[in-house]
Amino acid sequence: MRELRREIGDLRFVDAIVAENGALLVFPESGRSTALGHPPPEVFLQELERRGIGVTTGECVVEANADDAWRILPVIRELELPLVILFNRGRLMVLPQSISKATGLREALTALRLSAHNAIAIGDAENDHELLGICEVGVAVGWGSARLKAVADETLEGAGPSAVAAYIRQKIAQPQPRLPLEGAKRRRLILGCTDDGQKLELALQWRSVLVAGDPKSGKSWIAGLLCEQMILLCGRRSGRRLH
Repeated sequence: MRELRREIGDLRFVDAIVAENGALLVFPESGRSTALGHPPPEVFLQELERRGIGVTTGECVVEANADDAWRILPVIRELELPLVILFNRGRLMVLPQSISKATGLREALTALRLSAHNAIAIGDAENDHELLGICEVGVAVGWGSARLKAVADETLEGAGPSAVAAYIRQKIAQPQPRLPLEGAKRRRLILGCTDDGQKLELALQWRSVLVAGDPKSGKSWIAGLLCEQMILLCGRRSGRRLH
């Protein structure tokens, strides 16, 4: 947050900020902030300093050069700390377990009384996979991670922040952010297989389904299958195990 305020200044043009890769939630208008993880253990920071590993720290996150991962991991293991390493292109972050941009965004949306179904996520690196996963529309920038682009709903071409700003303005101007149904890689229900063994799928985003047919043709069965697949899909999105 110190760096963000130094670069941008007044942050009240947004309703909430999910900072430190999901570990810190800030509401600029009220000035309220909530840490969603615990501070870095002092013994951990002391050991990193003793070994000459350069890091920067926030309220919860410890950031370092990605090339130092092989030096930091033994420290976590030897001290038996509940910490994980997340990569962000040329940098890495050490955070409490189960903290991600996705968990931070969920808390922000709950506080703002908004739904993930009305959210668009834009990311560029390894630590953005879960963020794109929980939002209705997941966008990867064209100049970012190839793996993230492979799982995103849409790839945003261009170069840098100006391209992202233009995309956001375009979406705000639309009454509803729509993506091509058939091109969507996610939110697809598996209904079965064709005679040649190919999966028969149905794109879920922005689609209404009418189940029609003759008596005893299987309408109830296909409606039940659709409901079952949607329940399973919602379970995967929320990270919960459904019984």
